[in-house]
This record gives sequence, C-alpha cells and structure tokens, in this order.
Amino acid sequence: MINIKNIDIALESYDDLFSDFDISNYTKRELSEDFVKELIKRASTEQYDSKSFQITLSMPASKRDLSAERIIHRRIKQHFARRVEVLDKDIKAHQNRGIKYLIIGSLIIILDIFLPTDIPFIYAISNILLVAGWFGVWTGIAKILDEPTALINQRKLFSLLASAHYQFVNEEDIMIMRQAESVDAVIKEAATSPVPQPAPKGEHK
Repeated sequence: MINIKNIDIALESYDDLFSDFDISNYTKRELSEDFVKELIKRASTEQYDSKSFQITLSMPASKRDLSAERIIHRRIKQHFARRVEVLDKDIKAHQNRGIKYLIIGSLIIILDIFLPTDIPFIYAISNILLVAGWFGVWTGIAKILDEPTALINQRKLFSLLASAHYQFVNEEDIMIMRQAESVDAVIKEAATSPVPQPAPKGEHK
C-alpha cells in the first residue's frame, strides 16, 4: 500500500509562491525560496521512503484563477524535476571521481613495476609511487562503493515532490471542513465519556 503524506499550505495569493524580485509572468517567474524551503521542510519531517505526497494549497476563492493554477502546478513540478537532474549529475560526478582515482592509481602501480630497482634513487621513487598508486586504487574503490548518502536522500525527496499531486482549494472550504472535524471530535469525546451516576437515595442527608 502506498503511504500518502498530506501537506497543507495556506496562501494569501499566488504571489506567495514566487520571488518578490521577479516581475515576469508565471510561466517564467522564479519560485519563492521561502515557499520551496517550507515545502522541503514539511516534506522532510516524515520518513519519505515508498511514499507519495499530496500538496494542498489553499487560498481565498475570490482570488483563484484556474488557468494560472495549471501553469503554477506545472512550474512547481518542473522546479523539483530540475533539482533531481542536478543531483543526478552530482552523484555521477562523485562516482566518476572514484573511477579516475582507480585508473590513475592503477597506472602508477603498472609504471612502478617497470622501474629499475638497482639504483637507490629510482628505488626510493618507486616506493613513493607504489604507496601513491595503492592510495589512488583504494580511494577510488571507496568512492565508487560509498554512495553519497546525503545526495541520494535529497534526490529521493525531490523526486517525490516532482511527482506529487498538487491541488488548489478554497480557503473557505478548508475552514468549514476543520470546523466540522472539531464538532465531530467533541461529539465523539462526549460519547466516550462516562455518564455520572446519581448517588443512592439512602446517602442523601
């Protein structure tokens, strides 16, 4: 079963989602760093392995524009998809550095094999090269096998936010729903509370 994490964010207007320093239209305007950070923070508070997110953005019904919301929906997804691409490159670069260390170390060891050892100066250089070569080999293997955990975890989170379901709702509907939930909670609490029993008549003075 897919475990869906719900995230609710209240907005005063669509401008809350975009940078104050960018006055271009919604198709080009940069997302607000505050909004992005808040969304990442809220998503990071839960274990997000094997989960999907539903992001609910509420705002006053009088300010809503369905055509703008379709553009914003696409822009948010594109933002996190781009961040996934950047992290893919960073992870690949980390692995490539390991491969480079391994190749260079191996070449140094091979070179060291063909150096003459009967000359003291060359023999000393040979020992230094041998140490450097094995250092390169083991460092390369470690980098290849030791995956960058922080980058991989970030990629998982951004990938989930890129594929999340984003929906806009009326702020008034959210308020009505919360009021209904509060009433239901009061009714359930009253139903489960023990009813006080009257004292026996003989105990009255």
